[in-house]
Amino acid sequence: MSKLPFEEFLARLFCQFIATSNSINTKYHFVSSNPAQSIQLYNGFKNINFKTLTVNNTELEYVETENGKKIIVMLHHLGEQDRYFNHEDYIANIRDALNYIDNAILFVIHNSSLETITSTCTDVSSKGGVFTSEYVNNALVNLGTGLDDELIFKYLISQNEKKIETENLSIFGYESLYKSIQKKTINLKEHGLFLEPRLSDIDCEKELNKELDKNYRLSKLINTKVRDFEDDPF
Repeated sequence: MSKLPFEEFLARLFCQFIATSNSINTKYHFVSSNPAQSIQLYNGFKNINFKTLTVNNTELEYVETENGKKIIVMLHHLGEQDRYFNHEDYIANIRDALNYIDNAILFVIHNSSLETITSTCTDVSSKGGVFTSEYVNNALVNLGTGLDDELIFKYLISQNEKKIETENLSIFGYESLYKSIQKKTINLKEHGLFLEPRLSDIDCEKELNKELDKNYRLSKLINTKVRDFEDDPF
């Protein structure tokens, strides 16, 4: 999956999660306060190729998993109405109708705490969900396995996980690192560290992590000093 756009990587990760899960849950939701990221995630499913299913005289778009699960993806109204967006009442009606359709899975992407959705759907960002930092972290570690700078990638993935959890960021906080894995090259500067070519020659993970920690702390300290200097009115 490393050659896919990040949003399609996430969509396929969700499909894989549904296909292999033993959960009895059939309704899921993902909350995003960033409308652009919501649309991006929806487009990830769209890239897989939607099929259509008729429910209550309405054609719904879905992605079919390898074991026949039909994932109906619905994007909640974000302020600009077109045929890809859906209002809350309409989503609730579809949610109820899917109870009578075999192998139907509902996935709602929305930007607010819709009680109609949150009370009846499982949050994929909650513990054990597919769009948690832990789950995406493990998927990225697998993608980075076998690369020349595998240990550096592994360190950066771990740092990203800490940042996402500490700052309460969404899984889109992994996008930049995912693109680095795609390119199979690391520009440490892009990830908040100083360029140090010698790091690629260290094959002891414990020693490498120690050097990267020092690099990260120094980079953070200097960047803070630079910002303070720029903000100083003299």
